[in-house]
Amino acid sequence: MTVPFYQSILFLAFLFSSLTFFTSCGHKSAGDGVAFNAEKAASLEGKYPVEFVALNSPYSGNGLMNGELKLEGDVLSVMLRMMDGPVETQHSQSLYFKERCPDQREDLNQDGLIDSYEVYAFLGETLIPFDSALESQSAGLGTYPISDQGGNFLYRNQTSFSQMLADLYSVDHDSEDHMMKLTERDLFKFEGKVILIRGVAEDSYLPASIHSLPHESDRGSLPIACGKILARLDK
Repeated sequence: MTVPFYQSILFLAFLFSSLTFFTSCGHKSAGDGVAFNAEKAASLEGKYPVEFVALNSPYSGNGLMNGELKLEGDVLSVMLRMMDGPVETQHSQSLYFKERCPDQREDLNQDGLIDSYEVYAFLGETLIPFDSALESQSAGLGTYPISDQGGNFLYRNQTSFSQMLADLYSVDHDSEDHMMKLTERDLFKFEGKVILIRGVAEDSYLPASIHSLPHESDRGSLPIACGKILARLDK
């Protein structure tokens, strides 16, 4: 029996819509991942101290670092402080998804220093730049604290945690900015993550063996301290 043409069209349309429905039911979008992680935000509330160790000490001075992250409701506050570090120097500072600070094992060319290239090979891309706009990876990029004549700086900033999460779980529109995005399989947390501080004075002597990533200066990108975010103190 010959099936009329219009019935064939209706059957194909039904088949296509059914396949689309079942496919969409089995697929979890990035938006779903954001919602899932946002629901978990309440369990992260509290204060998280940051414990720093010096990197590249011969070139980074005798700087002392401390810090704290605090999540209260939807407000994330970040405080980072350096004392007696490189003077009048801009210091970029970023959080990474890794859970170990780089050490001499990352000194690939055995020159006694851990440069930006070697750190990137180990830590990978930046997750959160601690700049002037915490809610977005790109909005405040390049705006970092500058130490005074005594080598001191105090960085304080706060943002909406849910807005920051939405950006972290959004689509990556720039694959060359050395910033990573989270996937729906990544559950965000503070504890254990590391924060890297960079930057020595532009008139500092550095050996020719130092390497940095494209569009970075060797001195501006040289790691000087790494902090590990410790367990939450309280809610």
